[in-house]
Formats: sequence, C-alpha cells, structure tokens
Amino acid sequence: MLPQAEKVNPHMLFANFNQDFTCISVGTKKGYSITNCDPFGRVYTKNDGARGIVEMLFCTSLIALVGAADQPQSSPRKLQIVNTKRQSMICELLFPSSILSVKLNRKTLVVVLEVEIYIYDISNMKLLHVIETTKNPDAICALSPSSDPSYLAYPSPVPSPTSPLSTAPAKTPSPAADASQTGDVLIFDTRNLSVVNVVQAHKTPIHLLAINSTGTMLATCSDKGTVIRERHAGCQDSFYYV
Repeated sequence: MLPQAEKVNPHMLFANFNQDFTCISVGTKKGYSITNCDPFGRVYTKNDGARGIVEMLFCTSLIALVGAADQPQSSPRKLQIVNTKRQSMICELLFPSSILSVKLNRKTLVVVLEVEIYIYDISNMKLLHVIETTKNPDAICALSPSSDPSYLAYPSPVPSPTSPLSTAPAKTPSPAADASQTGDVLIFDTRNLSVVNVVQAHKTPIHLLAINSTGTMLATCSDKGTVIRERHAGCQDSFYYV
C-alpha cells in the first residue's frame, strides 16, 4: 500500500518497479496497469476491480495480483497469477489472512503475511516451505532479483545469541514474540530452504531491507533511520556505512 500516493491520487493503491527497473506496475481502486520506462508509455491496462498489489516478473507477461476490496473476486487474501499476453489465469491461491507483500524472481515466488512467509516454486506454484515469523505488519522483507543465489531477508525473531548489538538475554524464537526485540536480519536460501546467515545489523528494529540484483549485497535501515548499512549477504563480518 502507498498511503502517501493516496494523498496525491486517491485511486492509487500500489506502485512499484519490476526487478530490473524497466517497468512500473500500478494498482488502483479500479484495476491495474503496466508502464514501460524507456521509452515511457503505458503498455497494458485492465479494470477488473481494486488491486492492492501488482508485481511483475521482470518484463514477462506473468503478473502477481492481490485484491483490495471486500468482494470475493478482489479479496486481499487471494493471490492471482495471470498471463497478460494470453489473457489467462494461471492459478489462484487463498491465504488465511491478508497478503501484505509478494516477491518474485525467476525461480521463486514469496508471499508475505503478518506472521508467515510462504515460499513457492514459480515454475509450477508448488509450496516449498512456510516460515513462521514475528508480527510483521509492514511486510519488511527482500528477495534477491537473482535466482542464483536466491536469498530472502527478513527481520530475525530474536537477536542472535552472539550479537554484540543485543543487550537482552537470548530467547527461544516464538511467533508470538515482538519483532521490535531485534535489529538482526535473517537470510534464507529459497533454493536450499535453509538459513545461511543472521546479520547483526542494528540496535533498533529493522525498517527497510534491500538486496542487490546479483544477490550478493544486503542493505539495511533501522527505524531510527540514521544509518544505512550494506553487507555481503553471505558474510557477517563485512559491512559499509552510508
């Protein structure tokens, strides 16, 4: 959702670049559209109900859609994968709570709920893994545009036991725990379905995460917003201050 965008355009609910920043997808209270960046121009529009999330897979015709209305066809709990070129529905998935974010690369599709992350094989939409998380109402996470490596980053449930940034004793991770307890970031390999790193990022809660196009660097920002840190995704010891 884009609350600031709604102040400018009350009909706009979502806007985002695709993975290589060549297109922009926009969701509105009426439907969605795809705009090419260079040369600039709208290439696709469909008015089929409110769309709260519209995510592209690079410049392909595959689009992930999530509704933003009370009607069943536009439910925020329903994920639709569509092919805009063929004007066809590939699949529909219904989740137990509202979908807050959808991330894609060429191998993986990730669906973020408030306390769960679902990981799918994008080639056949087979569910590979479900991660239980602490409450994450802002859907703070990042998926590498690269599919090799394919890394998912999200706030760690509790500070890692060895974190020098943690002043509280280590606790057993629990979905009921408050995500504000930690400034650590967990990096998960979506191909091997395993944790590869816990990054000791900040003393305060994570606010934003981003992974570069090759999946080798992670940028983190805390809710204080005074320091942005960049790190090698596979190495805890290397980081840069911005």
